[in-house]
Amino acid sequence: MQFAAVNHLMTEQYGKSLRILAVWSKKLEAVGHWYQQLIAECLGKHGKGPTPLTVVGSRDLHTCGQLLLEGPRDRLINNLIVKNPRSVPVMIQMADHNEDGLNALSRKGLPDLTLAALRGANQVFFDVGRPAADIIVPGLSEHTVGQLMQMLMLATVVEGRLMGVNPYSQPAVDIFKQQQLDFLQS
Repeated sequence: MQFAAVNHLMTEQYGKSLRILAVWSKKLEAVGHWYQQLIAECLGKHGKGPTPLTVVGSRDLHTCGQLLLEGPRDRLINNLIVKNPRSVPVMIQMADHNEDGLNALSRKGLPDLTLAALRGANQVFFDVGRPAADIIVPGLSEHTVGQLMQMLMLATVVEGRLMGVNPYSQPAVDIFKQQQLDFLQS
């Protein structure tokens, strides 16, 4: 309920019509795209609804960072974070000659680097007044991904009701489907 309320308030009261789901694990990218479809189909009606976008942190910080910080002030960033990844991280090793200057990162793994990128991004968002929130899942398993998807579905239904739209209808999708059938039959 809190997630739905915050997202609705940021969209309706503060004009944050672009909703970014930043997934901080490549393994959750498909969940991000699924949520993007869910938001678009359930809330994009009657001239209403946020525009959803999925980015993968930290990969997409390089490509989208400039726009996120200095672009229009119309976006809300929801970070999706895995607290405890299941795999054992590969650690960066110490080099004898340190020609690339990466020895400062020795004994660090991908989770350490990802957490540093997330913390840095959130600090920068805070410093420039860009709203960002964190959704933290304890780990990646069928159970936790199922819980996450259920929470996102329920939050979308609640937000649709707050917006005054039926989140279960998809009249525009039905128009596209009918048009495709008409072309196939002609």
